[in-house]
Amino acid sequence: MRAIATGLILSAILLVGVYWLSLQEQKTDSMQTLEEKYPLPWKKDFNTSITRALVANNIRVCGEYKYREYYKKGGEFIVACGDSSTNTWVYFIVYTNSKKVTGPYTKL
Repeated sequence: MRAIATGLILSAILLVGVYWLSLQEQKTDSMQTLEEKYPLPWKKDFNTSITRALVANNIRVCGEYKYREYYKKGGEFIVACGDSSTNTWVYFIVYTNSKKVTGPYTKL
């Protein structure tokens, strides 16, 4: 009986510890700047997954785009769509795994 109680206490402590660590990670993520979350450099090569997500969401302002990948990888990108000759850009967050796109945003 005592071994069961000890096991339950240790399990509870472990669960609380895991929960606390997950909260710390979320807190750290929300405190990061965009440059930290989506580190430079901008990439300009064609990305099939990004293009498919933009098309699936009827995003038509991306004749030219550049992108930066989320630091944890996993198919999340910040995508700048626009015109490099005029340096006019709008931004989208693109999730290539789900083809979800949020935005447009006019500022980073």
